[in-house]
Amino acid sequence: LTSLFSTSLCEMADGLLRSSDNAACELGVTLYEILFQEFKDSMQRSDVISSLVTHICSGVGVKEAEVDAAMRVFSCIIDKGDDGPRALRSFNPLLLGMLEFLHQMTTSQVRRLFLLLFAAGGDKNDEMTGGLGDMSGVGGACDDIQIVIEKNLSHGQIANKRIGIIGTVAYAVTRSAELLAQQNSMEEEQTDATCMPVGAAASSSPIVKDITEKIEKA
Repeated sequence: LTSLFSTSLCEMADGLLRSSDNAACELGVTLYEILFQEFKDSMQRSDVISSLVTHICSGVGVKEAEVDAAMRVFSCIIDKGDDGPRALRSFNPLLLGMLEFLHQMTTSQVRRLFLLLFAAGGDKNDEMTGGLGDMSGVGGACDDIQIVIEKNLSHGQIANKRIGIIGTVAYAVTRSAELLAQQNSMEEEQTDATCMPVGAAASSSPIVKDITEKIEKA
């Protein structure tokens, strides 16, 4: 049914998300999330992503509730384990376009956007690793995000520095989640005879060094 009524369903979700009624808006959030999960065709998923990006870009500074609702859809998609970020990865060109509207967003919206972009960003090694890969080189779309962060950090205006700091913290959160996943994997494989303590391994991890360097720059 979704293939037969994809256009009308997307239009319905669009109208619901724009509604001033909270219940209708939440229904729009749920419908968008379901449509993205049910659509398997990349063009159909692209329509969903384009619509969500439009909600955000046209609503910043004008319709805060609509922007927050669209952000929640992206958060729901990301929360679907590794499959969520991986599913968004091919739409990075659309997602990165939202960076142009950073200065019109609230602090919460800026934070959510950076978390979304880093989660979906991937890196140069992603095709080989099949996951988030090693982001220490900040490859792929993450290169563009880091450029935006560093540009704002070096700016004299407080508003710009705020964006840079939020982006840095979002990067640290994303990398910390990767470190935690690595620790959990090590704990499962660890034997007292062959492995160093997990805490010691974590402290020597290049991820910790990467996070520290980014925070020091901020």
